[in-house]
Amino acid sequence: MPPKKQQQQQGPNKKTAEKNKAPAHTKDCYTCPVCDEEIVDASEQNKGQDSVFCVGVCSTWLHRQCVGLSSQAFKVLGESTRPYSCPHCELDSQKYEITSLKNEIASLKSVLTTFQENTVSPPVLTTRNVPVSSTEDSSMSYVAALQSSIASVSKELHTANNKSEKKFNIIAYGFEECPDGTRKDKRIAKDHENTVGLLQVVDSSLNKHSIRDCFRLGKYVKNKRKPRPLLIKLTCVQSVTSVLANSNKLSSSQEYREISIKRDMTKIERDDERLLLEERYQLIKSGTPRTDIKIKGKRLFLKNKEVGSVINRAFVPTSNSSHLSHSPHKQLLSPPSPSQNPLHSPEPPSSPPSQNTSPLPFN
Repeated sequence: MPPKKQQQQQGPNKKTAEKNKAPAHTKDCYTCPVCDEEIVDASEQNKGQDSVFCVGVCSTWLHRQCVGLSSQAFKVLGESTRPYSCPHCELDSQKYEITSLKNEIASLKSVLTTFQENTVSPPVLTTRNVPVSSTEDSSMSYVAALQSSIASVSKELHTANNKSEKKFNIIAYGFEECPDGTRKDKRIAKDHENTVGLLQVVDSSLNKHSIRDCFRLGKYVKNKRKPRPLLIKLTCVQSVTSVLANSNKLSSSQEYREISIKRDMTKIERDDERLLLEERYQLIKSGTPRTDIKIKGKRLFLKNKEVGSVINRAFVPTSNSSHLSHSPHKQLLSPPSPSQNPLHSPEPPSSPPSQNTSPLPFN
């Protein structure tokens, strides 16, 4: 275990290091790479700070607050056998996985290009119904399978990249923007100050070192009445979980009671939430008290009883649900093709569109 200065008792940080099986070093002290200050254990005289050892690429000790760990999360980590990696090492690991997926896509595209170059184009069919040979049919099937594989890997890459980044984010609504004419650097500094104050209200263990970045969503427009949402990037998922879990503390704060926070969701998650909110609105419209309706994940509850859920981007009521008087299946559909567009087709389609429509593109 790497030695640290003034290590007099076996606290959570020592226990964590032993379980992480940190390599032995001969240095007498360490310096936190985040704040460039010496690592000194918290002793009985309350000197020093809690610290944790990262088993990732950096392989060093870091201050608990510098990596955004709350006191509760640090305590849980000390009792766990799971090795700890700092946010920087976690992002490096995810970056490696994304690079591997990109290389796989490039390899598949290379195979597809080579195959298409070595395949003779099929002859143009005349008015006669000339059957395609089995060899040509097999070649076209192989090309279609390769294209499908590339599309699948591309979709997986986009989803992994989107989710891995958004899990560190929260969005704050209601922060007033600076008056028109304020310099951009002043606006950024004000947003950062508001973010630090918000974190201190919901979790006093969080500070400015818990913030990776914060910025407004959308283009700045003068004389705009409604303020833009503020995207806040935190250093670790534990901080995001703590902020969301304690968001109810904002209502008791005089300065932040008008502020609301939500986690940053992907487009598919936002679409699922919109379906659930539409069902909730219909229930309220029919006379159901708001307090009886709860949304948990992709499920809708009425008086603690599940009445439906979102499955494959469509809301599906439970079999024993009699509370939903409107359409039982609602699904987000893709935009119509030119052949289905009323501007291109003088007659309406003879049958309703299939429910097995392709999903909306990722944002």
